[in-house]
Amino acid sequence: LHDAFGYVGFLLAEVEIDQFQSGRFPNVSDALGCHCVCAGGVFGLRFATWAPRAVFVSVVGDWNNWDGRACPMAKRFRAGEHGGFCGLWEVFVPFGELEDIPFGNKYGYKIHTLAGTDLVKMDPYAQEMEVPSDMYHSPVFNASVISSCDDSYRAEPFEWSDDEWMKQREERGRLGTALLQPMAIYEVHLPSWRRGAKGEVLGYRQLAEPLVEHIKALKFNWVELMALAHHPFQGSWGYQVSGYYSCYSLLGGPDDLKYLIDKLHEAEIGVIMDFVPAHFCRDQCSFCDFDGTATFEYEDPREGEQRQWGTKVFNFRRNEVRSFLQGAVFFWAERYHIDGFRCDAISSMIYRNFGKEDGQWIPNEHGDISNLEAVSLLQSLNQTMKEFWPGVIMIAEESTAWTGVTTLRPADFGLGFDLKWDLGWMNDSLVYLEEPTWNKPANHSKLTHRATYMQDERYV
Repeated sequence: LHDAFGYVGFLLAEVEIDQFQSGRFPNVSDALGCHCVCAGGVFGLRFATWAPRAVFVSVVGDWNNWDGRACPMAKRFRAGEHGGFCGLWEVFVPFGELEDIPFGNKYGYKIHTLAGTDLVKMDPYAQEMEVPSDMYHSPVFNASVISSCDDSYRAEPFEWSDDEWMKQREERGRLGTALLQPMAIYEVHLPSWRRGAKGEVLGYRQLAEPLVEHIKALKFNWVELMALAHHPFQGSWGYQVSGYYSCYSLLGGPDDLKYLIDKLHEAEIGVIMDFVPAHFCRDQCSFCDFDGTATFEYEDPREGEQRQWGTKVFNFRRNEVRSFLQGAVFFWAERYHIDGFRCDAISSMIYRNFGKEDGQWIPNEHGDISNLEAVSLLQSLNQTMKEFWPGVIMIAEESTAWTGVTTLRPADFGLGFDLKWDLGWMNDSLVYLEEPTWNKPANHSKLTHRATYMQDERYV
């Protein structure tokens, strides 16, 4: 028998809590979530989660029959000037030997709320998620999975073979030549791109060879992977994310996706991830209302809901949420060797009235429509990526005429992205191609209109 609360020295360090609460904690994935560690010769699982208004939290899973009494978590109190409860809950669950760790078991957090109800929620920092039970409907609960592919803690991390690729990418980033390279991007939604003989979904490893061959045959040198982060409802095409630190489980596990990316790099194909920092899945199987109240989202629905998409909006004001979002990008760059991020729906982040009627939104402290905390978050994200991952390209999918998307000037509004996704050129080109031959001369402006704005930003 082991006393779970006898391993205090192996829980979160004070410096980690400082970073988490500062809003800029690039390695937050190594601190929060579930990790296999050895404490005093005993192997076990360290759990840590952020639930600031929960009354009680426990870890439940297959190994303890989902019994909330088995693995209660402790509130983390801080000493000194930062004293008091910091919103974090943690526990070390000892198992004994490494082979006793229940890798592959499903788990979640049982949370007793201020309202007196009990919720079982997925782990926002989980590195693996169970395969959704229904591809076409959002499940009531989508469990997290104890991952054996945690490269920061496992004895034998995934063996990459792209050292030279990563070295050259970093060198281009430090020399400022990353954007001088040609970019021909092939956009692909893997679950629908190719199916098996009986219509079954193919996994990351099965797709690796045909995808590389197809991209090379068409002379593309970049691929943009849609729907890469875990999402419980396939119909969302990956734009209603629940697992910001886990790959889409329907196609395989973390090592399977790493294998695919490694093969793409071997073929000298850069990989762009479609990342969704603006909003997240509002279904109960996600982390919405995580502790029974608005936790990761704004509390006021005029700020916290994107009604036209049926999603929740991140509370960009809270430092813990800022650490969560920035840490997710850093995690994908580090663990999965992602070469670029196409950040989706940036307009919905930086405009408080995006897609909303009068009375459905709240102006900022200056009475304006811009979301200042979202702007500062994007500035911090882009600066952090340039600092830690030179050569990784940050791309904004921004659909308005916002000034300074690809620069940090003016200081109040410049976002600092490397490139802006040229939605106008894409839409105009498709409209032109759809026109019958006899009507194309009257629509040549669809091809030339780009010249009127192409110098305003760095477009791709």
